[in-house]
Amino acid sequence: MKKLSASSLVLWALLSLSMIVLIIFYCVGFGNQDTFNGEQYTAPQNTGLLIVWMYIMVILCIGSVFGFAIYKVIYNAKHKASAKIKAIDWAGPTLLATLVIIVISMLCASSTPIRIGGDILVDNTFDLKLTDTCLYSIYVLLIAAVLATGAAMTGLFKSKK
Repeated sequence: MKKLSASSLVLWALLSLSMIVLIIFYCVGFGNQDTFNGEQYTAPQNTGLLIVWMYIMVILCIGSVFGFAIYKVIYNAKHKASAKIKAIDWAGPTLLATLVIIVISMLCASSTPIRIGGDILVDNTFDLKLTDTCLYSIYVLLIAAVLATGAAMTGLFKSKK
């Protein structure tokens, strides 16, 4: 039997917890109805749980990305000061590319007011810019992840010995 590493155990634990949260969200009180401005809408009972779990997952993701990037930089500075950087050491360029994507997304983001259900006007420019920035960044990073996965599956990143 194959022994699971700590990272595999953590991954399976997080996936299991995510599945539990999704099952609770969709199976417990999902069809609750509420009224706002005279109109009825679906108000799932466990929306707060789902949002808090999403925040936890985002914080874990960001923390692990930056934590391991910082660890790798410190480790390389201590142990490989004279060695050349290998092609696999992509932490710095990846972090820089992510920051560039976020900055470009901020520049492309719109602050044009929008109307949502019930003729409610959303005109908070900060919220609108932040939402557009997040959406554009997600689109670009999702495309990059799909392309990187495809490249990895074709063996593009295999080291040649």
